[in-house]
Amino acid sequence: MIIIDNRYKLKYICHMEKEFYEILGIPRSSSEKEIKQAYRRLARQYHPDVNKNDKSAEEKFKQINEAYEVLSDQNKRKLYDSYGHNWKQAEGMNGDGFNPFAHNNMGFNFGGFQNINLGNMFDGFFGNRSQNYQSSYNQTKPKPSEVSVDVSLLEAFTGCQRIVKTPSNTKSVEVKIPPGVDNGSKIHINLSGTDIYLNIKVTPHHQYLRKGNNIYIDLAVPYYDAIIGTEKEVTTLSKKVMLKIPPESQNDQIFKLQGLGMPILGEQEKNGDFFVQLKSILPTGLSDKEKEIFTSLKSLREKPGVTNE
Repeated sequence: MIIIDNRYKLKYICHMEKEFYEILGIPRSSSEKEIKQAYRRLARQYHPDVNKNDKSAEEKFKQINEAYEVLSDQNKRKLYDSYGHNWKQAEGMNGDGFNPFAHNNMGFNFGGFQNINLGNMFDGFFGNRSQNYQSSYNQTKPKPSEVSVDVSLLEAFTGCQRIVKTPSNTKSVEVKIPPGVDNGSKIHINLSGTDIYLNIKVTPHHQYLRKGNNIYIDLAVPYYDAIIGTEKEVTTLSKKVMLKIPPESQNDQIFKLQGLGMPILGEQEKNGDFFVQLKSILPTGLSDKEKEIFTSLKSLREKPGVTNE
């Protein structure tokens, strides 16, 4: 009677589950730093606070944390690399390693040959088939594809949705794009077994200039308002506010509206700042009376003891 080593069956079954390296989107040769970087990126993307009432994102977030918990621990990672999703069973074998034919595990007793490794013997018969399961799995898995998605600055501020199709256009899915995305932001989805990366491109706005999480805008004011002071209404991305311009404000002077910039991706209720740059408008088409007033003002400012600073 031939008994096939259960290691092969166990390793084959574990490949039917989602692989931890695949969940984090990294190769098995990744360093600790690369594992941590992948985890942080995906955790921000699928965090429940960013994807409220999204069950699939919640499940993905759990998978990401489970994968990171194992792969970030050197001992657990070694066990996982050897035994896949059965690494916990191997961990509980008091350091003996997971051997389904060990007499302590299965009740077998081979007399003076208790330490025979039947796994090695069957490796010879089956050509180390346990390793081939992994390589064939990777070969048959579809290659990831990348899709470019354009969003406006206002959509990047509020978050939006897009319909994404598979490369073959056979299936589509609605994807939530979280607030705060920027040029180069990537969103990963798995559609019908195919990994798709959405490459975000934010369309420039005609009025607002974005730099990181901050927004910049020019505000034109008549020169006399800059001289004597005033209040002006400013339209930010989220609301209208009254900006107080103090007397003797200078051209190109910048005012900061704290916390009214872009949402910070992955950080709940945190925003950059909104900056307003003053642009004084000089008058044209002056009347004779206005010219006379400016001439008098010039003479007054040029008198000794009057500073122009």
